[in-house]
Amino acid sequence: MGFSFFIYPKEVIKGYKKGLQYNGLIDQKISKATVMNHSIEELNTMLLKEKPAHFNLLNLSFWFLISTLFFLSPLLLLLTAFWLLV
Repeated sequence: MGFSFFIYPKEVIKGYKKGLQYNGLIDQKISKATVMNHSIEELNTMLLKEKPAHFNLLNLSFWFLISTLFFLSPLLLLLTAFWLLV
């Protein structure tokens, strides 16, 4: 999300909003065989939340900051090491 937000910010926000409407497949603890037996439409209805979460700009900003720091952490470590050595 951190790197992608710099390149495709509109698509990342659309994906984040769409993800708020669905439960994760892993969270549902559905076996692979069950998933393979259902169609995509059936899986969508199984994973769709009854009451979707509302979009919160503060929450998006928090996750953007965390993912950007994670993405840039190697660079930040190198810059810190260089600064400490000089």
